[in-house]
Amino acid sequence: KILVSDWTKQLIQVFDENGGFVRSIHLNDRGKVSPGRLAVDSKSRRIYLQCTVPCNTGRDKKIIKVLSEQGRHLFQLGSGLRRPHGVACHSQTGNVAILDTDLRMVVTLSRDGERQMKSFGCNLE
Repeated sequence: KILVSDWTKQLIQVFDENGGFVRSIHLNDRGKVSPGRLAVDSKSRRIYLQCTVPCNTGRDKKIIKVLSEQGRHLFQLGSGLRRPHGVACHSQTGNVAILDTDLRMVVTLSRDGERQMKSFGCNLE
């Protein structure tokens, strides 16, 4: 399956490997968050979705939501992250790598988000 985050419609579209539309995953908090980058854990089928939450301060907040394959909200990842920007899943371990542009580092968490596996700084310029 191919998952596409649709910022404009505020949902995730699912396609088969031939590009045929399968279904849409509607976010429960539609209108309150805008979906961005996403990654899928190939074993648990969880969807890790970077979302933007509008704030009155003028700087939108970014979060990582973890969804079931059906789109049900399971939990939020990344306590301590300030501005998660990119997300990726390791195909064998299920560990989740998150790029935080404010902290200028990549943080790798266990698939359940309970343990920080490692982190390292990066030059974003």
